[in-house]
Amino acid sequence: MKLGQAIVEIRKKNELTQEEFAKEFCVTRQTVSNWENGKSYPDLVTLIKISDTYGFSLDYMLKEDKDMTEAMNKSIQLGREAKERQKKNLYFGLVGCIACLLMSGVTFMDGGSTLVIVAWGFCALLNVPSVLEGLKAYRQTELNIKPMEQADVDMVKQLLQRDMRPAAIKVVRKKTGLGLVEATALVDEIKNS
Repeated sequence: MKLGQAIVEIRKKNELTQEEFAKEFCVTRQTVSNWENGKSYPDLVTLIKISDTYGFSLDYMLKEDKDMTEAMNKSIQLGREAKERQKKNLYFGLVGCIACLLMSGVTFMDGGSTLVIVAWGFCALLNVPSVLEGLKAYRQTELNIKPMEQADVDMVKQLLQRDMRPAAIKVVRKKTGLGLVEATALVDEIKNS
């Protein structure tokens, strides 16, 4: 049995609408519809909550729905690869910054020209933004930030159209796990898109 079919059966057996089921697990009705139609899958935490709440075998469901298992494995692998790339970029940026500062110091100690010292210092400064960006990206993967589904983005846009910015920020924070500053920035980005 596919996971989507199981969710439909669980929902109907408990006489719940998609809206009621969605509220119980803090998702939108559209998200539940996508799960039921196999267009997307619940994250693992939500899947465990559904399993615990309605008492179906999580093991059976994961093994039975090969599409979901493959999608989860691919997502995990892509996340690991992205994290490794971010680590490498961060280390290379730090090494470049430190190397440039060291070269600047060595040039100064050897009585090198001011222009060469300034050039090495400038090279170090050029590496700072990439280091900061690497730290930010690494922090987000460490915090396990979740991407927003299109239905959630649409909901945020509707809230913004109704001048309900605080509610939009709250939705973004709840859906992604972002902090207030990051969620506010994302809401502004959605508004300008």
